Amino acid sequence: MIKKLSILLFSLFLISCEQPTKPIHIWQHSSNGSASAAISHDGQFSVVAGFNEPTGYWNLNTNARLFNWRSVPDSHFSDKDPIQLVAISAENKRVMTASINNFIIWDTASGKSLGYYKAPSQIRAIALSRMARFVLLGLADGRVVFMSLKQGKRLEFLGHRLHAQKIFKDPGLSPNWVGINSVDLSPNGKYAISGGDDHAAIVWDTQSGQQLYLWPHKNRVQFVRFSRDGALAFTSSRQAEAYIWNLKTGKKVASLKLKSRDWIISSARFSADNTQLVTGSPGRDLKIWRVSDGTLLHKFKVKKRFKTKASGAVVLDAVFLKNGHVISESSSGYAEEWTLKNN
Repeated sequence: MIKKLSILLFSLFLISCEQPTKPIHIWQHSSNGSASAAISHDGQFSVVAGFNEPTGYWNLNTNARLFNWRSVPDSHFSDKDPIQLVAISAENKRVMTASINNFIIWDTASGKSLGYYKAPSQIRAIALSRMARFVLLGLADGRVVFMSLKQGKRLEFLGHRLHAQKIFKDPGLSPNWVGINSVDLSPNGKYAISGGDDHAAIVWDTQSGQQLYLWPHKNRVQFVRFSRDGALAFTSSRQAEAYIWNLKTGKKVASLKLKSRDWIISSARFSADNTQLVTGSPGRDLKIWRVSDGTLLHKFKVKKRFKTKASGAVVLDAVFLKNGHVISESSSGYAEEWTLKNN
């Protein structure tokens, strides 16, 4: 009898885990779908780069669209060089928007442009320090560029190029093959993490360019992220590899057990206390994991763009709120708030 009861309880547990709950709030932030989105650390604001429309800066408490931004300041919208990447500084006072060829720093109080910059090569990833003192660019040619906007200084990190030449045993390897797919910057701008087509995630010092850790993967590294306090890092590749690392020791803390549909991670954020991790993927999957051992705790399905079986959505960003909820932005153009209770 006890054995049967245990099996029944275990079955009910599995069923509950397989039933994603619906969001408690949902707001539309783009009518045509979104290319990129970023949510502030505190979950109060988001910036959404919609398709065929200006990029919007949103107050998530009131769902008010505060500003409309374009790829060229003070111009009419043009789809010739649209905004494809966005980032918000840790204190919410600056936003960075980037097209393939240029990037702009915006003031979130006035909505005005603080600077328009040309990129040294095609931009594939961006990150921003506090008050936009420093900017990090991941480029298609394998370089990661750290820029001090105030001082006008620039440091080029070539670690991914050198690593690719080593592992593929080809000194003449074309740099165009070693693109950078994801970057992140510590809030103070002292440390960077970058992931690229050389199957590696690298943590390095932005002042000296010195490599601190190189974490090899079996495939191209698709996503990297620091925790808010710089104690942990997350890396993932295109081959079901998703790892949490201790930045003090450089050792692996946990591995996430991914299924085939969420092999590619499109977003990841640590909770403020570093006990949980929220990840998003192109299969509409929003998942919450326990950091200590990589156990899956909760999972949700974000809203589709269209009401068809073929319609999907990419989770572009998600963060934990102080009330224990999670808020997400997806390519369907919707922001959604989720509760982790009773799920």
